[in-house]
Amino acid sequence: MNIFKQLTIVWTMSLIFWTTLSHAQIDKQGNQLPVAQELIIRPYVQYHTPGEATLYWKTDVPGPSIIEYGSATSERKRVKDAKPKTDHSVNLSGLDEDTVYLYSVTTESNGKATTSADYSFDTTFNYTVKPIDATLNPYEPSKDYAQAAEQILRETGITEGYCLVYAAGRGQLAFELAKRSELIVLGVDDDMKAISEGRQILSKAGVYGDRITLMDSTSLDATPFTANYANLIVSDRALTAEQVPGTSNEVLRVLRPNGGVAYISGTEESLKDWVSLNADSFTISKGKKSYWAKSVKAPLPNAGSWSHQYGNTTNNSNSGDTLGGAGKTNEMRVQWLGRPGADFGIDRNPRMPAPLSMNGRLFHQGLNRVCGLDMYNGAMLWMLEVPGLRRVNIPRDAANWCLDEDSVYMAIEGNCWSVDAQTGSLDHLYQLPEKAKRDTHEWGLMMQEDERIFGSTVIKGGSYTTYWGKEAWYDQREGTGTFKVCSDSLFSITKNKTEADWTYKNGLIINATVTIADNKIYFVETRNDIAKASKTGRVEVPEIWLDQYLVALDANTGELLWEQAIDTEDGIVVFYLTYANDMLLITSSLRPKYHLYGFSAKDGSQKWHSSHDWVSDNHGSHMIHPAVTGDTVFLEPMGYSVATGEKLRDDLGRREGCATVAATSNALIYRGENRRVAMWDIEEAEVTSWMNLRPSCWLSVVPSGGMILAPEGGGGCSCGNWVETSLGFLPDFSD
Repeated sequence: MNIFKQLTIVWTMSLIFWTTLSHAQIDKQGNQLPVAQELIIRPYVQYHTPGEATLYWKTDVPGPSIIEYGSATSERKRVKDAKPKTDHSVNLSGLDEDTVYLYSVTTESNGKATTSADYSFDTTFNYTVKPIDATLNPYEPSKDYAQAAEQILRETGITEGYCLVYAAGRGQLAFELAKRSELIVLGVDDDMKAISEGRQILSKAGVYGDRITLMDSTSLDATPFTANYANLIVSDRALTAEQVPGTSNEVLRVLRPNGGVAYISGTEESLKDWVSLNADSFTISKGKKSYWAKSVKAPLPNAGSWSHQYGNTTNNSNSGDTLGGAGKTNEMRVQWLGRPGADFGIDRNPRMPAPLSMNGRLFHQGLNRVCGLDMYNGAMLWMLEVPGLRRVNIPRDAANWCLDEDSVYMAIEGNCWSVDAQTGSLDHLYQLPEKAKRDTHEWGLMMQEDERIFGSTVIKGGSYTTYWGKEAWYDQREGTGTFKVCSDSLFSITKNKTEADWTYKNGLIINATVTIADNKIYFVETRNDIAKASKTGRVEVPEIWLDQYLVALDANTGELLWEQAIDTEDGIVVFYLTYANDMLLITSSLRPKYHLYGFSAKDGSQKWHSSHDWVSDNHGSHMIHPAVTGDTVFLEPMGYSVATGEKLRDDLGRREGCATVAATSNALIYRGENRRVAMWDIEEAEVTSWMNLRPSCWLSVVPSGGMILAPEGGGGCSCGNWVETSLGFLPDFSD
């Protein structure tokens, strides 16, 4: 049997096991016996250091924490913490690299032990940095360097990512910083002799080239580093020099936007002279032994974010990013490349959720795993392996995640996880507000705005999870892969609360249509009794297209603001809703045409209807999601007026192969020439592309934070010699 099918069966069996554990029992005297533990959260894995993994899970009643684990070829080890608890964590150490481990959870109840089916984790994806022995000291002991490193880390709060030691000397400050943090430290100096001595010292100590690298430069005024990459910039020679080396211009050029910190020591006069060209960017303060100049770099101007599947809650596939005016690939440069690679994810076919990005971070889903990265340098922030995370065929559903500046919200089985965006730690758990549905339903759509999160209830098994085989291409024009995932209720929960603010129930809500704008939540539902009686959340009956209503609710209260009976062409292939400029746009795809409708967001009245033929009936040409820029909505190959539906242009550059569109103010990003990732300049109607870079079969390349972000999503494709690595691009003129 294929290994992927085996893993799917294991996942299904383990889900059945956990959902059928017994509840409270009563003895003959009427006393309640200890109840069996039922899993609220199935075990998931986070890596904190190399060679170690921590397993976390949550049960509804207290019990011991018991794990049995081992590789496929090793004897299982057993770890037990007898202390009863509901929030469980077990640390596993001494793990081999690049190894798949199987593990199971054992529960104890009424004197009996029950062991779950196996789960797995793969240490290939332990991306944590190697710590440096705290007792190691290859340099002459120096309290000054140790104290400086401790002050830098304390005062800046930057302990991970990339650190540049500007004027690094022999690398002693670089070493002290690396030893006390998870920073990857690069040093640069125009003193070739000092750099050479530092390399020898660090190499002899066995720490050079992994956590610490020293580079020489002919000048500190122009170092060999890309702009906008370093999380932290400090200086070694500035600790002792009478004048601060180099220029503040170069430090600010290399410093990462959106929170990167430069922290340079010196005398008061030397620092004032050093920052004179950038006085507004620095503050100077007195420390115990010296003065310090500090600068926190602002976000790039006119930078957007990609917080939801199609950019934001309006579903307009536009981040609001200008990319500094760039509209062509040759106006962009590679900012970073690296992890994760193709082995992190699922084959490109199943049309997974889009990556998300906000506040300087990038988030990417793989095969029941998810990671957070620094968007400006690709540094790995955290990685989780989560059973039950997977959701595919997103064009027929809603995505399973969204984010705000501080948190990532993920719909996993019947819960919503609120995960700290910087650390990956689980901060808050939201369960379905209707307790009666927790055994029969799962968390459906996942959206957030301001202080609220929005979710829905979908009958278990409704979301698509199959990712292997012909069926999982999800390019169908009709039949199984086109059935729409629908919710039977919609609700709002205030963040960090538990009870729902409101719950809406009336019809069967088509998940791909839920849209939020101007404190209103819009969607299309069917109120047809046959459709509502469907026993699966993946609705296949044709009556879904009867008794349609376009509905608007107050997002704060759930109050019905208006509803409008509508009659659109059946969205057999796809059916979307988008908000733009006080208009609600419905996209319905039915052989052989796209139909685009414009409705007033004020009252739901229909204003226009336009249609055009598919470019082709395969490889995604019949299921594209629209993108809006300004007053134009683009739907391959047309551009229509949002207000009137008038055809404005039909020259959208030819899209080739599976994938949909993301927009900036100046360009559309999609799979173009020779099936490569391409940009179509809106003003000049010109297509340019990146050689051998391909996206996933849906949406894996997004503009955000002033960048184009392309976490690897094309693995498994046999139609080209693709670069299977993650990349970030910055406008070439963004220094």
